[in-house]
Amino acid sequence: MYRRAIVEAVDAATARVRVHFPDADGMVSWWLEVLQQRTLGDRSYWMPDVGEAVAVLMDERDEAGVVLGAIYSAADPPPVTSADTRHTVHRDGAVFEYDRAAHTWTVAVPTGGRIAISVGGTSLVMDDAGARVVAPRIDLN
Repeated sequence: MYRRAIVEAVDAATARVRVHFPDADGMVSWWLEVLQQRTLGDRSYWMPDVGEAVAVLMDERDEAGVVLGAIYSAADPPPVTSADTRHTVHRDGAVFEYDRAAHTWTVAVPTGGRIAISVGGTSLVMDDAGARVVAPRIDLN
C-alpha cells in the first residue's frame, strides 16, 4: 500500500532508512531499503535526508516495504518549475542543471568549491584560484 512518511534515521552503508508515518500516530518503521536507479555494473546512490518527506510502498501489515523516493510539498516546493529542466541543487549551494529547451548545461559550485574533470592523464581543474589544464598536448583554435 502507498504511504507518505518522514525519514527518521539513515543507514548510509546499507542504503536503508527508518521512517515515521504521521497518519499512524508517528509509528516508526523497521529499516526500509531505498529504491536506487541502478545497482549492478552501472550504479547510482542517493539517500534522503533525515526529516525529508518520502513516498513508501508497504506490505499490508506495514512490516516491510521500500522507499520509492522523496516528494515535494507546500513546505518544500520544487527548486525549478520547468518540464524542460533537470535540476539538482545541493545544500551547500552547488547546482547541476540541464535545460533541454535552451540546450544549456550549467555547473556551479560555491566559493571555496572546485570542479575537476579528468580523462586518463589529462585534467581540467577550476577553483577560486583560476583554471588549470594538465595535458600531454593542448590545441587552441
